[in-house]
Amino acid sequence: MRPLRDADLVVLAIPRPGRVSQQDVDRIRAAAPLCRIVALLGSGCEGELRSGRPLQGVARVYWHQWLPPFAQGLERMSLGEACEWDLPATATDDERSLWIDAKQRRTASGIVAVVARHASTVAALADACRLAGHVVVGASGDGATQFHGASVVLWDCARSAGEDVARVRSLVARVAPTPVVVLAGFPRLDEFEAMLEAGAAAVVSKPARLADLLWHLDAATRGDAASPLADYAAA
Repeated sequence: MRPLRDADLVVLAIPRPGRVSQQDVDRIRAAAPLCRIVALLGSGCEGELRSGRPLQGVARVYWHQWLPPFAQGLERMSLGEACEWDLPATATDDERSLWIDAKQRRTASGIVAVVARHASTVAALADACRLAGHVVVGASGDGATQFHGASVVLWDCARSAGEDVARVRSLVARVAPTPVVVLAGFPRLDEFEAMLEAGAAAVVSKPARLADLLWHLDAATRGDAASPLADYAAA
């Protein structure tokens, strides 16, 4: 087993506040000053920034946001490139988001069908996808969308995720085998699971970073599994 001082990355799995102390983090930092430290946070930690004492000097990633930054971080580390976890420990979430969006590789070439209740939302999501190189078609409300030839469908939940499950299930059946990626505002664990059971290829929590959304679209197009770490979140 490699000594901690030789580690490139330490992931702190924290399902609930208090499972890892600030003293634990300080000991890791003292043993490996150059090591990246990331906290993988369960559902119980989602109110910690408002009412608790969040750990200092670590990057915070919630369970439903984990896959894109982890996959992209490992890829960049394996290539000897800087990743967002190389930013100073004092970097804010906004600063990390700006950094990773600036580093996003614009190499996508698929066709994305965007479905949202409001035309303004369609326009915003379409602009984001086009920045990555996608061709976009879309519709607002329940208007008809041309799905033929689409690589992936991006559905924006205008209501809560729980209220839109039936609509997602209907859409999945309609466009199969084209994968459907769902954007949902602050989804709870049961809503995440319901969307996946309804056939969604992935559920992306809003507000979402552009780089993370594009990662999920690409992963769905490739047919990669996108587990939301639900078992961990429920621990």
